[in-house]
Amino acid sequence: HQRSISGLKGKIVRLPGRALLASDEFFKGVAERMAINGLAARQASKEGLTGTAFDERVAELVGHPTQAMFDAALGEARYNTFTQPLGPTGQAITNFFNKIPGGRIIVPFMRTPMNIFKYAVERTPGAPLVLSETRENLKAGGIRRDQALARIAFGSSIMGMIWAMAAQGIITGGGGGPDEQRKRRLTGWQPYSIKIGDTYYSYNRLDPLSTIMGFTADLVTANENLTPEEAHSAGGVLFTSIMGQL
Repeated sequence: HQRSISGLKGKIVRLPGRALLASDEFFKGVAERMAINGLAARQASKEGLTGTAFDERVAELVGHPTQAMFDAALGEARYNTFTQPLGPTGQAITNFFNKIPGGRIIVPFMRTPMNIFKYAVERTPGAPLVLSETRENLKAGGIRRDQALARIAFGSSIMGMIWAMAAQGIITGGGGGPDEQRKRRLTGWQPYSIKIGDTYYSYNRLDPLSTIMGFTADLVTANENLTPEEAHSAGGVLFTSIMGQL
């Protein structure tokens, strides 16, 4: 929207941004229609309709959604594209970097990465301890509680599988500090990768799934890279794993 560079050169420079905006809006539209269809089916089910009456009611609501459905669908679209507004903590961090000269150059993007990380944490057993939103959803009951529990259960099942594969060396984590990584790389090892045969394939760009995978792999291998004092502290293992994944 802010055309700092005019003419053809500006249009060329802005092409990546325009492509990103277009893809973002496309997936927002997909998520929004998905949410409206789901809300329509849920409402028809609540009304006790079945068969043809159910189908007709769903078609009616999809064709003429209520304002409440639109609002809920917009929230779902933002959630699935990681563009929902940040909470107080996220806003405070953003404001902090905005006030530092050159801070936006060091950390140009804040909202999407933080939302991706939150999305991943929501799908771990520790979500109720870490995220106030999860605690509020669990207390609210109904659909909100069911969705929160489903996310935790789904992510935990993935973590269980990743844990077993990381213990066998099939999936790797960060691998410790730079010196430790250099030693491992000499053997062909690669961080945040899946080993198939003798080849490592990086999963580092598959967020938010890669966040869950990397976090779990780091937890499995954390003890290898900690001092004896840190290894005896569950908090030390957890902190090291989170920071390594970030």
